[in-house]
Amino acid sequence: MRPRSQPPTEGGRRAAHRRGPVADRDPHIVIVSDAGYDVTRLAWVLRDLPVELVGRVRSDRVMRLPKPPRTHGVNGRPPKHGPEFRFTKPETWPKPAITTVTDTTHYAKAETQA
Repeated sequence: MRPRSQPPTEGGRRAAHRRGPVADRDPHIVIVSDAGYDVTRLAWVLRDLPVELVGRVRSDRVMRLPKPPRTHGVNGRPPKHGPEFRFTKPETWPKPAITTVTDTTHYAKAETQA
């Protein structure tokens, strides 16, 4: 299956809502994709649906952190984006909210930050 050139439209999201309410006991839909798909864009487009996205993101990807709060008394246009977040430069990473460490049988220690 090839990646779509455009993510699902607003109309597609509305059609999913028309199929009926999702009960709390129903499991979320898990979407697994490769790096050919824009997982970050899909997460934004499908943000109000009961789906979980799992996908690879290119190692040279550059994202933007949230913009800083507006300072009182500063003139001019406020910034649209916050500072860059580069996967290849750990000094640009924000402080993690949570870190988990797991011992694995094949790779010793696996550490995850979010």
